[in-house]
This record gives sequence, C-alpha cells and structure tokens, in this order.
Amino acid sequence: MTTLLRKRNISGWIFAHEIALRVQKGNHMKAIIEVRELKSLIRATRKFISQDENRVVLQYIRLDFLKGNKVKAVALNGFMLSVENGTVIKCDENFSVYIKPSLPLGATNNKVAEVELNGDICYINIDGNIVGFKQPDCKPFNEKDILEKHEKIETVFKIGVDKDKFSEVLKSIEKRYVNDAVTIEFKGENQPFILRTGTGIKYLMPMRI
Repeated sequence: MTTLLRKRNISGWIFAHEIALRVQKGNHMKAIIEVRELKSLIRATRKFISQDENRVVLQYIRLDFLKGNKVKAVALNGFMLSVENGTVIKCDENFSVYIKPSLPLGATNNKVAEVELNGDICYINIDGNIVGFKQPDCKPFNEKDILEKHEKIETVFKIGVDKDKFSEVLKSIEKRYVNDAVTIEFKGENQPFILRTGTGIKYLMPMRI
C-alpha cells in the first residue's frame, strides 16, 4: 500500500511513516464515498471551522456516517454553523470522524475514497494515496442543541431566493465594501430581499418556494 508523505506542520496531520505503523492496528470502521461527494461536503463546511486554538475540536469538520448510504458533515464556530447531508456508496455501521478540509493527491471526481477510523486515527485513502488525521481528544461539539433551540422559535415568514443570484449579490460586496457589517431587511413574503452596505444597496426578488 502506497502512502503519501505530507510535509505540513499542522496539528492533526499524521505523517507517512506513522500511517505505516498504525494502519494495521486496532478495530476499524470504514465507509466508501465518491470523491465528488466528499469534496462537495468539504466545500459546504470548510469556511465554518474555527481557528481558535483553545477549542481544538472546532478546527475540524465532523463526518457522521450512518449504516446504509448516508453521511452528514458538520462544522461550526462561535458565529456560524453548517450541516450538510450526503450519500455514500457503502457503510456497514454508524461512526463519526473528524477531518481537516483537505484530501490526498489524486483526488479527482471520478474516483472513490475510503474513509476509515482505526483507533484514534481517521485515514482517507484515494487510490493508495493516504492522509491521516489524529482525532481530537476533547469533548465533541453538539450542534443538535443549537438546532433544536432555534427550531422551537416560531417562523414569522419564509422567503425563497435563487441560489445563484443570491451568491452573486454576496460576491458583489466582498471587495467593494470594507466594513464588517451589512444590514439585511425582509419586508414580507413576496417583497424583495434587501441588503444594505455602507456604500450602496442590493435588491433581490424572491422566488416561489
């Protein structure tokens, strides 16, 4: 089995010689997922991880694999939370792993990845290229409490917007607007979504949901 040496001094990474020593040890759980799907889950959550060195577990994306063909990716920091659901090719039992938002070399969309939890290490294997992540030794985060708390609050109204147009609105303020805060206004269900910056205003008409 080929291993990939990672020359990066980042907490949580496991180097090639350590993989060779550990990969045969202990009980392990494994899921098989398309690289395309794994990349999509990482893209949907990578901006939500924390850089706080005092809360190590929040520096990771958690992948919850469910027996059958389901997977959930979760990441959060003190300001944002992302939960993204996906599918896997195969998973024989429920387990969770914590990963950094990066994959081994050769991670092209037409390939599959084996995600394996072996002891306290998560290995991602793509065509023999392997990267490993030591699992954080601290209390796991619980996004369910956050979600349940806000689900109990009554929804006043909902507004739907086209995701591509919404993305373009947000991109339009990234470089132009230098302050941190913008104001979002909702006038009603069938009224435009309004975003005010210090230098201008953006309107986006709702869509039927």
